[in-house]
Amino acid sequence: MSSTDFSRYSAEERAAYLGALAAFATADRVAKPQEVQFFRGLAEATGLPSEEVDRVVQHALSPDSGALEESLDTLRGSELRFNLVNDAIQFAQSDGEYSDEEQQLLAQVAQKLGVNAPQFDALHDVNTGAVAGGPAGAASLFDRVGIPKGALTGILSVLGPMVLQRMFGGGRTAAPGAAMGAGEGGGLMGVLGQVLGGMGGSGGGQPIPQGAPAGGG
Repeated sequence: MSSTDFSRYSAEERAAYLGALAAFATADRVAKPQEVQFFRGLAEATGLPSEEVDRVVQHALSPDSGALEESLDTLRGSELRFNLVNDAIQFAQSDGEYSDEEQQLLAQVAQKLGVNAPQFDALHDVNTGAVAGGPAGAASLFDRVGIPKGALTGILSVLGPMVLQRMFGGGRTAAPGAAMGAGEGGGLMGVLGQVLGGMGGSGGGQPIPQGAPAGGG
């Protein structure tokens, strides 16, 4: 699978993608200085103008549902939505606990981004090792469900999850699913839950059925 040319995406799309990653990374705590510097450097490396770099940093400093909702709105329909869903699944798995509730919530977020159920299932299955054939098997599955070739092989989709897991996977104060219980708390799942509740509209609160045939249209 060929690498994605990240420069072909607009500055707004790039900033929204990096901002969402920053919000995922710091959803349950105050960002550490080195984390802020990491995302600033990553944003600058992609050629973003200074105001968009500042926007990415603000997502890390204030990972509230409003900022994340704005990023999700920007990425709806962008090819980078697949990278973001892929990263979110990997981030949710980084503490070794990936519950059915987390999967359902991420499926709803994918729906908000314009990623359909077969596409989400394909991303989920690849990330959970349910697809045989290695990279070739994954590429064939993505082709069948309409995930663009190369959409998951850009530098950020590769570097992002690795860095997030290394830097933040063992240091978070709460597991991603911590907010799924009594309806309070923080973490990625809590922030995403707030986003879904705040956005409302079609599909809000309606989990996408899992296990749909991956070859569906």
